[in-house]
Amino acid sequence: MRADIAAALDQVTAWFGQHELPVQRRELVDHAVVFADVADARRSLAAKLGGTPDQIPESFSGTVIERTLYVVAPAAYRATYQQLYPDHAWRPQEYRALIVHEVAHRAHALQATRLFGSEEGMGPGWFFEGLALVCAGQFDEPAPPLTRQELHDLIARDAEKGLGYPAYARIVRALAARFTVRWLVEHAGRPDFVAAIDAGWR
Repeated sequence: MRADIAAALDQVTAWFGQHELPVQRRELVDHAVVFADVADARRSLAAKLGGTPDQIPESFSGTVIERTLYVVAPAAYRATYQQLYPDHAWRPQEYRALIVHEVAHRAHALQATRLFGSEEGMGPGWFFEGLALVCAGQFDEPAPPLTRQELHDLIARDAEKGLGYPAYARIVRALAARFTVRWLVEHAGRPDFVAAIDAGWR
């Protein structure tokens, strides 16, 4: 676990730095709590947050609160992954990618707070989840580029019913092929984010 966290911190700081969004390791994660299974995670997090287990998603796998990583054990995550994504083969790197994903959310939240004053500046769910997925290298199967209309269609469908991680990864990869990641992060918290994408689409 320590090796996975250290590697995740390296990957996240390098990726954000590469995109001119520097973060410091000390700002990200300095403690970790590993739960044996999802039920244990839901009970424990509900108690910590002052809620009830049914307020924690049944598919919970990980999160970062302040600088503590909360994550399920590898076997629990593999079971959840295979249940949620039967069309996507489990790969040995998926558990480490989960940790990278959660740490990437923390890095993005820090950037959003600096830019917009709160984590709300991370933008719509399809964007902040997609950004973490891309940073972590998840669901990176090759796919044809999205047209502007296809992008709008996906965003509209997501508003009606969440499309899920594979679609979010594809959306953000398509955007990162046309815009810098820094530009996307700097605009994601604005109400005209999608309009700005339209204006800058080439």
